[in-house]
Amino acid sequence: ESVIPYLEPGVEYCVSVSITTTFNPTSIFSERRCSFTSPPPSEISQFLLLGLCGVFGLVVFLLLGRLIRIHVRRFKPATCTA
Repeated sequence: ESVIPYLEPGVEYCVSVSITTTFNPTSIFSERRCSFTSPPPSEISQFLLLGLCGVFGLVVFLLLGRLIRIHVRRFKPATCTA
């Protein structure tokens, strides 16, 4: 298996292979095979994921604040009046 590092994402490439040896210097090329590289990641999906994480974090923050406020109200220290 050979990896070609300079391929562009979302582009169709076609490859044909031949092998030569010292015993047989002439070789026949294989059939040409064409395939697309994987498409580049969408920027919209990255922003959508970031927005959802932000909304989730805000909801968690607000719920924790409300729970802490309820807890503090419920357990107020008793004050002594003389």
